[in-house]
Amino acid sequence: MHIMIAYAILAMAVPAILTKPTKIDLVDNTVIYLETTKSYILNATLFVGLVAYLVHRYGPGHELPSLE
Repeated sequence: MHIMIAYAILAMAVPAILTKPTKIDLVDNTVIYLETTKSYILNATLFVGLVAYLVHRYGPGHELPSLE
């Protein structure tokens, strides 16, 4: 879970910090990728985090809550 939080923070922070091109293709392409997919990355990270939490909380050997 901590890794997903760190990834979400980096996905938001890196494009804000690296606003000028560095002339290093790998870095520049990564920044462009993070800028264009920022909302998708954050949504996917939150969804995966929620699923991981629910599996940990209600996984094998745990009783599911009653929805009645």
